[in-house]
Amino acid sequence: MVFDLDVLQVEERVAFLLGLASGVDVPDRASRDVTALWRDYRRFVGLSDGSIDALPGIKMEGGGLSKVRAAVRGRHVALLYGMQAFARLHLKQFIAGEELSATVQGPVTFRLGAETESISFKGNAVEVFIARMVLVLGEVPRNSLAACPECGTFFRRVRRQIYCRPQCTDRATWRNYPAKKKRAARAKQYEKHGWALGARSGRQVPRHK
Repeated sequence: MVFDLDVLQVEERVAFLLGLASGVDVPDRASRDVTALWRDYRRFVGLSDGSIDALPGIKMEGGGLSKVRAAVRGRHVALLYGMQAFARLHLKQFIAGEELSATVQGPVTFRLGAETESISFKGNAVEVFIARMVLVLGEVPRNSLAACPECGTFFRRVRRQIYCRPQCTDRATWRNYPAKKKRAARAKQYEKHGWALGARSGRQVPRHK
């Protein structure tokens, strides 16, 4: 089987890698999320869309079909889980400035057209995925990707961005805030809302005047 990498679709491929690596572990995803992830994975490695419950090119009929589909789905989910681990590992290495490499056993072909460029190669699922990942990451600056130090999410950086979203920035800022300033900020917030700190439960309770 031949897999083509269209270098003009790098942004889409990077977005897939970041989404795969940043999500919760694949087996814990909802069915719809795993189905969408499988579709994006096939696009990433250059394959046509296919159901996560079916084997490409094989028409499944007859009794016991639900068991067969369940077995096929389990196999594909396990494959996604493995690819998720590879994505996390290689993204961490890439962000850290480490060298990335990939090896495929089959032939490699480079094509240069009037408007497109592509690389085709043959290999097993793991070889193809890692080779794709290395080629895609080679097209983006290392400092454009980062892992959020607060939640671990991989994301595209904007200038000197450190955290992936404002919520993570707020949590980190508050955690590193001096204790004295924290007490002052709490007192100001409680006064604003008319709250009093419950003596035993620690919950916010209305202050009676």
